[in-house]
Amino acid sequence: MMDFFYEDDHRPESPMHPFEAIKKCIVKTGDLGGRASRSEFWNFFWFYLILAPILFVADIFYKIMILSLSSLVGIGLLDTLFFVPLSYLVLFTQLALFYSFTSVTVRRLHDLGRSGWWLISTPIPLLNFVLPFFLVQEGEYNKNEYGSVPDNNPINASIMEIMYAMPDNMSMAFKSAWKGRERVLAVFAGVFLASLVITTVLAYSAGLNGAFLQFSLQDEIFDGKVDFADDPGQDSEGRTNDSLLWETACSELIQMDEISDCGLVFGRQGVRVSGFLDDGAIIPQPLNAVGVTSTVGDWNNVSWEYPEAYDSGPPINDKRTIRFYGEGIWDGDLGERHSNRVIYGSWPGSAEEAASNRSIILPSQIAGKAGVGVNDTLESLTFSYTYDYLGYQDIPSGFDDCPGYEYFNLDSGFLYCQVNMTVYDLKVAAVYQEGGAGNPTLLFNPIMVSASVLNDSQKLTLMDNDHGYLGIAVDRNQLPSSSTSAATKWLDGLKGEIEGSNYTIGNDIMVEYNDLISGSILFLELLLGLISVFDYILMIPIVILSFSVLIYGLILSLEQRRREISIHRVIGGTESTLGSLILRELSVVSVLGWFLGYVLAMASVPVVLDAVGFMAFEKSDFRVVPTLSGLATFLIFLVTVGITLLFGSSRTSEFLSIEIDEGVRRVAPRKRSRFWLHLLVFFVGVLSFVESWIESNGGFGPWGPKGINSNFIV
Repeated sequence: MMDFFYEDDHRPESPMHPFEAIKKCIVKTGDLGGRASRSEFWNFFWFYLILAPILFVADIFYKIMILSLSSLVGIGLLDTLFFVPLSYLVLFTQLALFYSFTSVTVRRLHDLGRSGWWLISTPIPLLNFVLPFFLVQEGEYNKNEYGSVPDNNPINASIMEIMYAMPDNMSMAFKSAWKGRERVLAVFAGVFLASLVITTVLAYSAGLNGAFLQFSLQDEIFDGKVDFADDPGQDSEGRTNDSLLWETACSELIQMDEISDCGLVFGRQGVRVSGFLDDGAIIPQPLNAVGVTSTVGDWNNVSWEYPEAYDSGPPINDKRTIRFYGEGIWDGDLGERHSNRVIYGSWPGSAEEAASNRSIILPSQIAGKAGVGVNDTLESLTFSYTYDYLGYQDIPSGFDDCPGYEYFNLDSGFLYCQVNMTVYDLKVAAVYQEGGAGNPTLLFNPIMVSASVLNDSQKLTLMDNDHGYLGIAVDRNQLPSSSTSAATKWLDGLKGEIEGSNYTIGNDIMVEYNDLISGSILFLELLLGLISVFDYILMIPIVILSFSVLIYGLILSLEQRRREISIHRVIGGTESTLGSLILRELSVVSVLGWFLGYVLAMASVPVVLDAVGFMAFEKSDFRVVPTLSGLATFLIFLVTVGITLLFGSSRTSEFLSIEIDEGVRRVAPRKRSRFWLHLLVFFVGVLSFVESWIESNGGFGPWGPKGINSNFIV
C-alpha cells in the first residue's frame, strides 16, 4: 500500500515507436501480467490487422507446396514425422501471433485497472462494444494492482539479438538439465509416458480406420453409381434413352484423376435420395432373374429367391438379381476386381471377347444347385424389369396400365408392376465366389451377362424405365486411409465435382452420384467408436499415472533446489531470472520427452496393427500408414508440455516466494493428512471387486447377472 502512496501521478511522456511496440509485444508473448500503454497496444493492433490476412493466404499456398512435396517423396512415416507437422508451421505462427495480441490486450486492460477477463465479453451481443471503448481510453496515472505505469521505454536488445540468444539459452537449459538429470528424470518419464500413450491410442485408432476401410472395400466391385439427376417422364430434362450416348459419358468421367474406370450397367433403377429416411433409397428396383431353360443341368433345383438380401440391408428386393455389363466393365480396374472373385473359368479379358462368346458369369450357389459348369450353354434366360410402382396410399386404386404382373413387397409396402424380358443363347464363361454383405445400394451377388446379348429394343426399354446407370471405380490409392473423416471429406469433394458438370455432346445430361464407399464408412465409424471406447478406458488411467509421476518429479526437483534458490537469492538473483532459468530447463526436458514419445509411438503403431495375438505378428495385406492431423499433434503437445509448464510455473512461483532463512533451514512443514483419499480409493476397489463377483456368479440378491451397474456396450 505504501508504493501507491509514494508513486507520483504520471503517464509516459511520448508514445512508443511502432517498431518498438511490435518488438515488445512479440517478446512479451504470453506475459499476462503488468500493463501496456495505449500506443503500445494500438501500434501492435494495426500490425496484427495487416499481417493476419497475409498469413491466412500464405498458409493456403504453403500447405499446397508441402503436400506436393510429400506426395513426391511418398514415404508414409516421413509424412507423419516431418511433412504433416511442417504443414502446420504457418498455422502455429498465426496462433502465436494471436496469443501475442491477446497478451497485449490483457495488459492494456490492466493499464485501465480492469481485469483481463473482460475479453470474454467479445462474443456477447451488446457487451462486445464495451471492450473497444475501454481500449481507446487513457490508462491510470498511478500504480495499480497490476503494476506500475508503463514507461514506453524500448527493449535494449534488438530482435536479432533476442533470436541469437535463444539457442544459447536453450543450450544452457539443456546442459543444466543434463547435469541435474537425477532431479528431472521423473519429469521426463512423466511427459514421455503421457506422450507415448496418448499418441499410440490416437494413431492406433487412425490405423484401424485405414485397415478396416481397406478390408471393407476388398469385396466391393463398384465404388460409385452415376444416375440421371431427374426421374424418367415426358417432362424430364437432362437425361437420355440412348444407351450408347449415355455410355459416352464415361469417357468424360475417367478424365478425372480420382476415377480409374467406368462402364454402362443395366441393373438397379436410379437412386435419388433427398434425406436420410427418404423412400427413394428403397423404391428403385433391380433386374430380377426369373428362370432359365437349358438342356444342361437341373434348373428346377434352383431357387431365384434371395432372402439373405433382407438380412444385410433395407427391404429393397429379395430376389436373385442380374446385371448386364457394357464395354467398360470387362477390362481395367473393374475387370480386375471381378476376376479376383472368379473360382472356375476365367473372366472375359475384353468387351469383344464377352460379346463374341455371349458370356454369362454365375454365382457359385446358382451354378452348384443347377449343376452347370464353364462352357455350358443356356438356351434362354428370363428376367424382369420394373415398369411402375404404387405407394400404400395409391394401392387401392391400382395401376392404370400394367403390361406385366403385379408384385407386392410386404416389407417395404410398395406395389410394383414388373414385366418379363428374355435373352437367348448364353455361354457360361466363369463361376465366381459369392461374397459377404456389402453396400446394399447395388444389392448382392448378381448374375452377370454381357449387354451385347440385348437387342436395341430391349436396351431402349430398360433405359426408358431407368434401369441404366454408370458403374464407377475410383482410384483407391488416392483415397485417404489415415481416418474415416479424411476419406469422407475426399469422397464428398468427388461427389461435388461429378455432379457439378453436365455430360455428353452439348452438355445435356445432368447426373446424381451415389457414393457406395461412404455407406461402409458409416458402419465402420460405429464399430470403431466402440473399439475407441475400450482404448480410451485403457489410456486414461495410464495418462493419469504418467502425470502423477510428472508432478511428483517436478515437486521433488524443486525441493532439491531449495538451497540453490536461496543461494541465488543471496547473491542478487531475482524471481524473474530464477523462474525463467527453471522454466527453460522444464521446457527442454518436456519437449524432448514429448518428441521421443511421439516418434516411438508413431513408429511402433504399424507393428501393433500387425499383431494377431500375444507377441504374435503377421504381415498384413494392407498398407496402412497411420497419420495424425496437425490439430491432434498440437493437442498432444499442449496436453503434455503445456500441463508441465503450467504446473511448473505455479509451483516455481510458490517456491521462489520463500524467504532466505526458510530455504536454508532443515525443518520441513508438517503436511496435512489425506486419509480421506486413501479411504476413497479403497472403497472404489472394494466396489469393483463386488461388482465383478456379482457378474461372475450370475447375480446376488436384488442384482441380476449384469451387476450393480450394467454396461452400456456389452
